[in-house]
Amino acid sequence: MSKILIISEEFFNRENANTHCLEELIGGLKKNGHEIYLLTKEYGCDTLSDIDDAEIYKFRMNLQMFADSRSAMRNKNVILRTVFMIMSYILYHLDTSLLISKMVKKGTQLIKEKKIDKVISIFQTSVNHDAAYRIAKKNKDVEWIMYNVDQMTFNLSISPKEAEAFRKKETAYSALVKKIINVEGIDEEYISNHFEPYKNIPKISVPLPNLKPDEANFLKRNDNPKTVLRYFGRFYEDIRNPDCLIRMLKNLDAALYSAEFYGQSCEYLKKHYDSLPECVHLSGTVSAEKCIELTDSADILINVGNTCANQMPSKVFEYISSGKPILNIYFNDKELAMKYLKKYPCIMNVRSDENISSSQLDDFCKNSRLIPAEEIKEIFSGALNENVIKKSVEFIEE
Repeated sequence: MSKILIISEEFFNRENANTHCLEELIGGLKKNGHEIYLLTKEYGCDTLSDIDDAEIYKFRMNLQMFADSRSAMRNKNVILRTVFMIMSYILYHLDTSLLISKMVKKGTQLIKEKKIDKVISIFQTSVNHDAAYRIAKKNKDVEWIMYNVDQMTFNLSISPKEAEAFRKKETAYSALVKKIINVEGIDEEYISNHFEPYKNIPKISVPLPNLKPDEANFLKRNDNPKTVLRYFGRFYEDIRNPDCLIRMLKNLDAALYSAEFYGQSCEYLKKHYDSLPECVHLSGTVSAEKCIELTDSADILINVGNTCANQMPSKVFEYISSGKPILNIYFNDKELAMKYLKKYPCIMNVRSDENISSSQLDDFCKNSRLIPAEEIKEIFSGALNENVIKKSVEFIEE
């Protein structure tokens, strides 16, 4: 069995969809008897549970914490706010450089002391690949494996300048990386943009490993006498725009329906709409555990797709796993998520430029049903968590 060093800046205290995918992969590796060592960042808040039977090394970066502790200055006068922003920018980049150096030093030490033979870095931030690249340069016998749950160069949330910097990084990475695990859609995006630095490197493309239907969760219900529709996550003006959804909710009877929004979507809605439908409730950000609870107890789940066809919201498989009826807003038929959502037995798929009335939404809600876990497993067998992890672990072991 291998001894594997995993690099993930965000993990404990800063969980997200990407780290949840990594945790599933770690579980699969441990199940097959591999020893796991993890390098991550300590964010200074209460430490979450560690991974059983894995050695975790956390790096506390005080410079960024120093800047974050003065975040209240953002609300003061312009001069102080400008000074703070400059200071925060400098400290962030210095902090990042120090974090990478610490990860490289510790990683190299562990490779020698523990006889580690594989290094896996995840792309959620470039820190992880940067650290792994430097470790691979120092340790030629170690097999570096990249695990990309998101796009790097062709991520629509970055600027053209950042994308060009990532192109240079990825070209450098390609000289040292030995294997690549890509989430579905990433390969296609690189090919369509005529940028293939990893063309001759062994790679696999897999769905996100979070499709896990559980019949026990289907029994949960909300305590609200109204039919509750829920959305979790963010909106973006260009990437994930909710205009079509708001139009559909506009005349929905607020005495019968409650449309609840959680996460940074609330800030977007406050900023971009002078008034919202009466049924809409902005509930702010909640913990990952609460998010799962709210998903399980919703009557209808809302998904809004991406304008980027090869990027799939991570919540899609979580929604499918729930067995709940889904209201899905999409932007074009080639969206990766549509490959799965078109198969879902209880869904209302609405193209963003369609004019769907509140009464049509009302009809869907009234006639919707729960989908049994066994039916979901049969329809989506290739994307089930255990099958995705099995394929990924076998690839790592080859």
